Amino acid sequence: MRNTQIPATILKTALSGESNRIVSYLTCENQIATAMLYGGPKSKLRSMVSPFHTGTLYIYTDPVRKTSKITDFDVSAFRPALREDLYKNWAATLCSELVLKTFAGGQEEGNVFTLVNGFLDGLNLVSENESRIGTLRFLWRYLGELGLQPDVTECFSCGTEFDRNEDSESVLYSAEGNGFLCKSCKNTTKAPGSIEISKNALLYLQALQFLSPKEVRAVSIDSKTFGQLQELIFYLINRATSFSLNTLESRSIVW
Repeated sequence: MRNTQIPATILKTALSGESNRIVSYLTCENQIATAMLYGGPKSKLRSMVSPFHTGTLYIYTDPVRKTSKITDFDVSAFRPALREDLYKNWAATLCSELVLKTFAGGQEEGNVFTLVNGFLDGLNLVSENESRIGTLRFLWRYLGELGLQPDVTECFSCGTEFDRNEDSESVLYSAEGNGFLCKSCKNTTKAPGSIEISKNALLYLQALQFLSPKEVRAVSIDSKTFGQLQELIFYLINRATSFSLNTLESRSIVW
């Protein structure tokens, strides 16, 4: 088929020549694709095909040259706040880079398209402070899409279940087993990639695992717990991609 149309979210645009752009986008089928966008700075289509916009892309594919170009884009979500707020722009860029470098998880049956658009919609609507914890929630759920989310219910070493009613005790994340160690086992391990988090931080991760998104948004955490979760989840995301993400490396500009 030479002419196709598909719901998509624009992830990145890169200059090609003097005025054209190569557009990378995520489709509703959880696939990463690219197409050429022709037109100079005054092109109306160029202003529509911008990062973080979602809508229906119209693509023409040349079967001889095996090239694709964007002929139209019916935008359903512009999300202006992602361009106006520095932190929100950084978080959305992190999302795009992560999806591109992990090829959207590589599974057609996944929920990456829904997860990404839910996150971008949330960023556009909530305050900057709410965006920060929302970013951690998104990254944790994305680890689940990659199949790399650590088990938060039991110690990976001895199998002891973490007791929600137990007196506050910290647990240790171990990169060796990509899991958490209970208070007994954590004293025997202190290898590189070990990160200690409080019981409150573990409980929040359990909430992410078992509660609905609406219920989780009602759960509040203090600044110490947020800091521990941020250190852990950023580490896990970099580990999942096998290299440091450029956006995470530049996070000092929004901290």
